[in-house]
Amino acid sequence: MSSTTAPISPASPSTQLENVRSPWPVLIPYFIAFASQVPLLMLYFRQLWARPHYQIFPIAIGALLFFAWNRWPHHSARPFQRSLLSSFLMVMAVGFGLMGFLFVEPWFAAVCTVCLFGSLFARTIDPESQRSLFPITMLALICLIPPLNGDQRLISWLQLLSAHFTSQILDLLGYPHYMPGTVIRVPGGKGFGIDEACSGVMSFFTLLTVAVIFVVAMRRPWFRSSILLLSATFWAIFMNTIRILAIPLADSAFQWDLAHGLAHDVLGYTTLILGILFMLSTDQFLFFLFGPVETFGEEGGRATRSVSQFWNRVISGKTDSDIGGRKKRRESSPLSRGLIWSVAILLMIGGLFNISDVIQSLNKSSLQVRFFDTNVAVPLAEGDLPASLENWTRVKYESSSREIGSDLGQYSDIWVYQAPRCMVFTSMDQTFPGWHELTTCYTNQGWKLVPGSRTTKSPTEGAPGDANWSFVVAEFERETGERGFLVFSHFDAYGEGFEAPRNWDFVNALLIRAKNRLNHRIRSRLFRGEAYQTQAFVQSYGVIDDVIKDEVVDRYLQVREVMRTKFLEKRDAGATMKDRKKVNEDPKKDKVGP
Repeated sequence: MSSTTAPISPASPSTQLENVRSPWPVLIPYFIAFASQVPLLMLYFRQLWARPHYQIFPIAIGALLFFAWNRWPHHSARPFQRSLLSSFLMVMAVGFGLMGFLFVEPWFAAVCTVCLFGSLFARTIDPESQRSLFPITMLALICLIPPLNGDQRLISWLQLLSAHFTSQILDLLGYPHYMPGTVIRVPGGKGFGIDEACSGVMSFFTLLTVAVIFVVAMRRPWFRSSILLLSATFWAIFMNTIRILAIPLADSAFQWDLAHGLAHDVLGYTTLILGILFMLSTDQFLFFLFGPVETFGEEGGRATRSVSQFWNRVISGKTDSDIGGRKKRRESSPLSRGLIWSVAILLMIGGLFNISDVIQSLNKSSLQVRFFDTNVAVPLAEGDLPASLENWTRVKYESSSREIGSDLGQYSDIWVYQAPRCMVFTSMDQTFPGWHELTTCYTNQGWKLVPGSRTTKSPTEGAPGDANWSFVVAEFERETGERGFLVFSHFDAYGEGFEAPRNWDFVNALLIRAKNRLNHRIRSRLFRGEAYQTQAFVQSYGVIDDVIKDEVVDRYLQVREVMRTKFLEKRDAGATMKDRKKVNEDPKKDKVGP
């Protein structure tokens, strides 16, 4: 009995495409998570564009999208893999996304987006290298503003370092000059400020962006990439020094003005191109130093093969297929997909809540934290405080307005009293989202808080107002010999006094500031409402003795009770800040003092 077997033909391209698993179950939740961050990202990109040294970020984002599309495993049957790094970054994205929702801070949304990109690329397989697409994340990472104004500190460091090297070279050339800070002074009084004559600090971020695009495009290994990116700092300082050096030399030798106009732009682009060429030459030098080596096969010993394989895999960065092996990939599990969907839903809920805050901030010059749903300030006027307080006489009044979210409050009303031995400044500042530590403001203005002088006290028996309404006293000093004495406290929209913190250490300050920066909807439901600050301040070149301090505290307690009473009256009467200017400009109101 015979039988025939039909020949098995290779699968056609159409059949192969049918076997490709759809990536959409993984991609859709990522897209939802990305979309949830768009409202705050709009504000973040506006902040980024306002920093000239970051204005190259659209090129970085464009390169990220290009490489992601170009290297995507479009026709791969297994485009995704399990990745512990991907899951970790997904959890980090939730944390930063939640911070962006709680504090309405665009920077948190930017970090969340970078984590999302990193999570997606870490689980996506590069068809060519058989590794992940994670290195592309560097293009998103360089668009992040470093915390604590790290970019501004770096700029200042580059300026000072470039100025120092320039001064050293001018000394070697015998060029007479004097460089106080970052300004080159030459005979005749002419000066070249590095801020003006050298926009080269911007070129560091430009050169860094070019370096990142280069290492991603050429698939450079992490070891060589790290050194190459560090070299961008060196070449930035080098070309900035050349640029600064060329300006006074050209002015002295040829009377060419390279500090302004087209000539300055040409000089800048020329040095930038030189910096890029030097960086590319550095890459070739690193390839010479850390390029692949022979594995020697069976000719070398086990130790030799192990070292050469480690070198090729870690240092030179050859792919698994290049060195004769391929890492086994584990496909993405349903558990990880569930994590992605959970993250996407959480981030989308937070993003929807942030939309209203973003819409109200788009027409402003910069994002300010929306502390309140409405304007909760109440207008005060000069006549709201008495013309005299026992032996004090009111001699001056002034009011000021600031931006919403200002650390000094949006509005301040100041009454100046002449006491027998000093001038006393009393004021009501509004409005704050919670306790406002006024000693920090005075410290930021150049005063030094006398150690141990900040204390919390309660009114003595018989003092006006609530006996449980505590207040803070503090003493300050300056190097010029000035002394200051401060008394302050707060009350809320119902006129109830805030309990002053007993201590103001780092932990307490961090907790209160974090609470005050919360989203106004969340804060209003969890904590007390807005705070209105009252204060009295005395400054003198002489010693402020206990008699003056006791007198200031006594009068202050009277003043804050009057402020609270007037505030409640006007709030109940429905007065708004629109009435403030009209009241203060009324020619019929009483005038006291000059």
